[in-house]
Amino acid sequence: MPMAEDNPLRPIVATWLKKIELAQKHKKPFSDDAKEAMGFYASDPEAMWGPEQARAYAKGIDLPAVRICVNRVWEAVRLFTSVIHHRNPTRAVTPKDYPVVPAPLLGIFPQPPVPQMGPNGPVMGPDGQPAMMPDPGMMAYQQGMQQQQFSYERRKIIAALLEQYLNYTPNELNLKQHSRKVVEEAFIKGAGVWWHELYSPPGSAVKFAGSFYDSVDNLVWDPDADEFEDIRWCARKRIQPIDEVAAKFGLSRDDLKGHIESYSSRVDEKERGYETKRRNGQTNDIVCYWEIYSKTGFGDRLKDADKDLRGKFDAMGPNCYLVVSEGVDFPLNMPPAMLQEPVDETGISQQMFLAAQWPIPFWAEPGGWPFTLLAWHG
Repeated sequence: MPMAEDNPLRPIVATWLKKIELAQKHKKPFSDDAKEAMGFYASDPEAMWGPEQARAYAKGIDLPAVRICVNRVWEAVRLFTSVIHHRNPTRAVTPKDYPVVPAPLLGIFPQPPVPQMGPNGPVMGPDGQPAMMPDPGMMAYQQGMQQQQFSYERRKIIAALLEQYLNYTPNELNLKQHSRKVVEEAFIKGAGVWWHELYSPPGSAVKFAGSFYDSVDNLVWDPDADEFEDIRWCARKRIQPIDEVAAKFGLSRDDLKGHIESYSSRVDEKERGYETKRRNGQTNDIVCYWEIYSKTGFGDRLKDADKDLRGKFDAMGPNCYLVVSEGVDFPLNMPPAMLQEPVDETGISQQMFLAAQWPIPFWAEPGGWPFTLLAWHG
């Protein structure tokens, strides 16, 4: 029997896929509005007078003989989005400076000079006068001020280096083009999104932190949340050729074969080619998978999760990263071979624990997620 059929993580994958389906249903009102708005922006002018639009907007009204369509949405996008983001911002990094507290406020007051005493009486200086001892309180205060100034100079150097890096990456990673796409989509649909990721140029092991566009259609989050600040998990849909996915997660094509069959049977051609007619799998077999960023654990404590697994993955912590795909019985970032690794006292292998960590720990910031939302849709 194939290992995938016995994979203990299969219930975790099934639970998350159900939660994603619920999130998609919760998002449907927005998605319907977005699809309609995109139709006004990008559809063929003839479509505005087609049967579907006529039933929706001209029910019971005879269509005119002369049918003209002026694309005001396109005009508005061209006019306003170029103003909203016409160039990359100049990022400034200012080192933090602390106020200087006067010595008297610290209870340090200058003391009268006291002669320095030696074994035979006062120590005499080169000028024949008694050598005076420094005020210990003022001496400690001055040393503290010198240390504070040194720390500030160090922070200035760090800030200058960071500022140069932050103004280098936008041009290197084409932030302007990605941001224009985000702004345009937000202007049309009511929301756009930047995803913050580590990017390695082809043939290089160097990683750059950057912000990249992806359609808001590919983002879902916790349907229980009434406010954005309350969401406990989010998921991003990604569609890539099967060989790229296999190489990315260290899998074989056979590991992903079940997804190809399931995806092809469940999703019709119209839905797969929605909007831009891209990623239809006409050149390569494609894989649709979801990257899940959770602040509510690994998934074993979710509602309707397998009761036999409840609490088994508490050692993973509350902030977990999983990659799931329909038709694959294990998270793509945790292949079956990983389950054969030796475990520690928590019952979890170190390799599996590391695989479940967010690529960038945005959870450490209040309200931190791997994306930034530009939204006007209520």
